Formats: sequence, structure tokens, C-alpha cells
Amino acid sequence: MQQAYWNYEVAEKLEIGRSTLRRWCFEMEKQGYVFLKGEQESRAFTEQDVIVLKMVKQHQSRGKRLEITIKEVLQEHAQAAQHIVSTPRSLEIDNQQEREQFKQNILNEIKQDLLATENRIMERLDQRDHQLMQVLREVQESKRLLAATQKKSFWQRLFGK
Repeated sequence: MQQAYWNYEVAEKLEIGRSTLRRWCFEMEKQGYVFLKGEQESRAFTEQDVIVLKMVKQHQSRGKRLEITIKEVLQEHAQAAQHIVSTPRSLEIDNQQEREQFKQNILNEIKQDLLATENRIMERLDQRDHQLMQVLREVQESKRLLAATQKKSFWQRLFGK
């Protein structure tokens, strides 16, 4: 990922005012140059942008009109033409890919947590079922023993003793 500079940093680097930088950028955008945009549509400048702006400053010192100067610089700088078409799109794609990868990692972590929780729940249910069956068996055994001790013989039932 390329390093990006903000307006005030580029203005200091080029030793020009911020309003001059904005005017140059606005004219460059009118002629098709694309800058990276941050949140709230603020420009973020790459090294390539700074190089192009340095060339504009050099040509501007010759006393030509700004529109003509920028047109010449953009035509003269072959890499700037590639930059107009490819770099912002590829950076956008990189950001999208990074976001997608981040989302995928989070989803994977959530899935793992859910599986672990499901496993704990299943283990607890199995333990509960095992304990329940054990208690039921004990109750049945107790009933059988109780019934066996309370069983009266035929003669006891007949004479009521």
C-alpha cells in the first residue's frame, strides 16, 4: 500500500499555499486526473501525485496559463496517464479485498465460537440425560425393592394379618 499525504503536507513539500494546491488539483481533475479521496471527499496524495504536482510547479514558473501547463504536464508524463486509469481502481480493489478478508476472518472466528458453544451444550445435554437415566433406574430399583418387601403371602392377604 502506498503512503498518502494530505493537503497541508503536500503544500509544505512544494512550498506553495494550500489554496494554490486546491486550485491546481481542481484544474487537474477537470482535465481527467483522479486523486484518491478520503472520507468527506478530501484528497489524499500519493508519491506519484506529488511528482506530477512538482512538474506543474516547474512548468508554472515559466509563466504559462494554468490550464495549458497542466495539460502539457499530463501529456508529458506518461506514467501519469497510467495513474489516471489504473491506480485508483487498483487501490480501491486492494481495499475491498482487505475488507473482504477481514470480514471473512471475523466470520470464521464467529463460526468457531458457535461450534464450540454448540459442543459445550451438547456435552451438557448428554451429561444431563445420563444423570436422568441413572436417577430413573435408581427409582425403579427402589420401587421394586419396596414392592418386594411389602408383598404379603396368600394366607396373610386372606386373613388380613
